[in-house]
Amino acid sequence: MEPTFLIVGISRNSAPEAVSTRFHMDDDHRRLDLRKLVRREGIEQALLISTVERTDFVLWTRDASAASGSVLGLLTHEYGLTINDWTHFYRKIDEPALEYIFRLVAGFESSLLSSMEMVAEIETALRLAREAHSAAAVMGDMVEKAIEIAAKAAAAPITSIEITDEAKAYYSRLMVEQVAHTAR
Repeated sequence: MEPTFLIVGISRNSAPEAVSTRFHMDDDHRRLDLRKLVRREGIEQALLISTVERTDFVLWTRDASAASGSVLGLLTHEYGLTINDWTHFYRKIDEPALEYIFRLVAGFESSLLSSMEMVAEIETALRLAREAHSAAAVMGDMVEKAIEIAAKAAAAPITSIEITDEAKAYYSRLMVEQVAHTAR
């Protein structure tokens, strides 16, 4: 199976606030949950974004179904997730997942947090993932690209189309690098 980005998340836009806030995680819980996640089926690398508005599991996987099931299992066991709650979670894969992260960090997806706050949050998420040994080069590179796009957006207006194009180009480059790495 080919490697892929997968996001499993919940936000105030996808769920009632009473549901979405149940899955907000402080830094200690994120670090602990990341350690648990990378031991579960289908997850090679994981990053966990958790703000007042959303909780997003950003995953690097070779089996998106197994990775999604691993997140479901963790949330059920640790946070009392019900099947009704699960219907509020969204799942994004490959280019749309990258586009979502780039839009989020650039300030397009958050109504409560500025782009600078989202940059700080994704930097924290990467730091916690590295401390939990759940992030390696792929996640670090993706975070750097998201911050680069946020900086572009802060310097001059950037459109959704430009972010979509950035996600497509980044994903294509990443897949070429992964194929070359696997062929070695």
